[in-house]
Amino acid sequence: MDDFIEIRRTATKGYGVFAKKAIPSYTVILQEAPVMTIKATPADPAKREASIEEAFRKLSTKDQEQVLQLHEGSHPNAKTKATRIFYANVFEGGEGTEKLYLTRSRFNHSCVPNAAASGDEECVRTERAIAADEEITISYLPPFEDAMTARQRATILHLHYHFKCHCPACWPPNQSWKSDVRRQLIGFISYALVGQNTPDFRPLNVCQPMSMKWPFWPPRPTPSGRVLTPVQEIEYNFLLGNLRQAEGLPNHLAAEGYLQASRNLMYHQRKYETMSATKDIIFLEAARCIEAWYKKGLELEEKYYSPGHQQIRDGKKAWTTMVSRIPCLEYLRQTTRMKARGEYRPSKNGGDFAVLVNKADGSMTSLSQLETADLIRQRSRPRRG
Repeated sequence: MDDFIEIRRTATKGYGVFAKKAIPSYTVILQEAPVMTIKATPADPAKREASIEEAFRKLSTKDQEQVLQLHEGSHPNAKTKATRIFYANVFEGGEGTEKLYLTRSRFNHSCVPNAAASGDEECVRTERAIAADEEITISYLPPFEDAMTARQRATILHLHYHFKCHCPACWPPNQSWKSDVRRQLIGFISYALVGQNTPDFRPLNVCQPMSMKWPFWPPRPTPSGRVLTPVQEIEYNFLLGNLRQAEGLPNHLAAEGYLQASRNLMYHQRKYETMSATKDIIFLEAARCIEAWYKKGLELEEKYYSPGHQQIRDGKKAWTTMVSRIPCLEYLRQTTRMKARGEYRPSKNGGDFAVLVNKADGSMTSLSQLETADLIRQRSRPRRG
């Protein structure tokens, strides 16, 4: 901890954790053992509270004093200060446990955090590069928070922790609608890709936090009954990468969208190689998208992971394999080289959407998008007689 971070008092949020120096993305900045651990029993509040009180009594006097200095929160089911502090600072652990950490609890919340806490690894890791003296934040909300609006998140934060979030996704209020639109789209697309409807968060829009009783949590997604077409899967993944990046969510999440869109489009192109109407047509525009999206995904992963990380090595190796095996990517490079030598010309309509390949001599005829569509339509007409 001493190498990267320090706890400081803030002007409006009590204590917070700040970077002592510039910290690269994907850096472990804290490893800490929990001061309290209990077996999670959310269905039995009385048993849960008794477990918290018992664990608190077993602490040393020094540890008890440090725990009682943490943020108390305002959980409606907590009857004592110790349990309110535990509820406000608890982290899920492995094997159905709940844990309280002294230093980790000092990280303040943001809906666009620059770090993340891991229960399995007992650590906090940066989600992007952090500047010296920048506050380091984590998210207190569940994983599906990126599908919730600012008002919905505010209801939970006020009820559970008794504070208002002033992160870029929530503040100023008259601008948060932009983030709301992005997040609702992120939620719709993320769940649609796995055949589900977004959980219904609408009750949080009308609840009054001060009088609201703790709701049944978490809300559950429901089967959508919709099957996306291959084209929809491509477009949805591409949009997901764009939206996550625009929202300031971690780079590896945005990378997932771009990389999956690239892979799906590549598989889609492979099908065209076996169809009689398109087997000798190379779709250069599709190849450009495959290449641009995959490289965008790799670029974002390189910003997120540490240099030489296995994820980056695997991604680059996969791309090299794709280029050598996918015809449209090879033809894209071939036409690029021909353009550089002045040997390649667009179609008469000025298009460079696809090329028609003569398998006999390897010659290529460039096609515009309209010419490509006309050719496929002509070949697909049923023959008479």
